[in-house]
Amino acid sequence: MCGLAGLVIGKKVRSADDLKEIRDEFSSLMVATQIRGHHATGAFVVNKSGISYHKTDSAANEMVKTDSWKKLMNAITADTVAVVGHVRYATKGSPTVNSNNHPITVGPIIGVHNGVITNDREICEDFPYDEEVDSAAIFSLFAGVADKSRLSTAKISAALPYLDGSFAVIAADTRRRDSIFVMRDATNPLVYHKDTERDLLWLSSTGAIMRDGLHNRGIITTMLPAYSVARLSKSHAGTAPVKVTKWYEPVEFIEIDDSPQKAGEFSTAGIWDEVFGSDI
Repeated sequence: MCGLAGLVIGKKVRSADDLKEIRDEFSSLMVATQIRGHHATGAFVVNKSGISYHKTDSAANEMVKTDSWKKLMNAITADTVAVVGHVRYATKGSPTVNSNNHPITVGPIIGVHNGVITNDREICEDFPYDEEVDSAAIFSLFAGVADKSRLSTAKISAALPYLDGSFAVIAADTRRRDSIFVMRDATNPLVYHKDTERDLLWLSSTGAIMRDGLHNRGIITTMLPAYSVARLSKSHAGTAPVKVTKWYEPVEFIEIDDSPQKAGEFSTAGIWDEVFGSDI
């Protein structure tokens, strides 16, 4: 079990104090998310000018005190589109090997993952990567599917059915620094909350973690629908609705009524009688 945190920053003009408050709130959300993993912590900041990130094998409550974390948070400016964080509960791949920690980068793709991918070795054969952690399979797959073009909801929707396991993912493409992508299956949660007054869209693994991290018990969150992906830009922190694309539609099973039937009901004999009469 790992934890995700995120923030999309809208177009509202902000003062230096506003930006400091955002940095402090995101750091607080990361510490609250630590309940889902303490083996490693990392985050990335998406600016129109570039994407910066930092990760290390320490718990969030320790990492947010470091100069490296403060430097990353200082990258949050008026130019910032989004901030994405991850806390890791290590399963496959030692957290002492920093390449196994999140965010994970494969080519132009950067992202974080909560869940377990069980066919990572098979994906690695087709889309090679060096990391031991299973999560790397996701971002190597995205890089391979996108190839020389930018990542999109259509390309992600084409890639996700190849994954076996469970996942909630937030990803970005260095060639498309105006947005991030959020997605999940039906197992791992990912919720969001719009603070329309401040033009902010918050992301978290659970509503309880978000309310704790932002010190606001009144926050009401929306679960990203199962089997969906969405692209989030600055406009989505404001009035633009979050539009999702379904990457998979579960088969609907219809229950057959096997209760005892009356004589002749739904039988070929009954149909025969109805058409030709019962005296033939």
